Amino acid sequence: MDNKELKDVDEGLYSRQLYVYGAEAQRKMQQTNVLLVGLKGLGVEIAKNIILSGVRSVGILDPETVKISDLGSQFYLTPTDVGKPRAECAISQLKELNKYVNVHHVPVKAGCRLPYLDERFSRITTWSALLERLSKNRCT
Repeated sequence: MDNKELKDVDEGLYSRQLYVYGAEAQRKMQQTNVLLVGLKGLGVEIAKNIILSGVRSVGILDPETVKISDLGSQFYLTPTDVGKPRAECAISQLKELNKYVNVHHVPVKAGCRLPYLDERFSRITTWSALLERLSKNRCT
């Protein structure tokens, strides 16, 4: 790989991925927008891995509040977060993982459980039980 091929790719941060996938694949990942639905234990692990991979942006959608049972599986939550919106409680720690990735909360409109999803999101990772429940009340 020459320097021209690696333009706009942080070699230090993504060295392992560059070795396995190559610079072109990394550049494509850097243009990908991801919507992650559900931020329980599995969702936060997926969010962490996606953010570290170097995608363009990650939208987090989880309208649920933190429950005591979440504290055992979602490593960014603390006891003071119980009762607060789950996505909002973890977003600041997720943002710290990769300065190149725009990590943001996807708000849900009042009276609507699933926001309008447009072409901004080229990949969608879901937690199926939450998505099924949310899709029953989709607003566009």
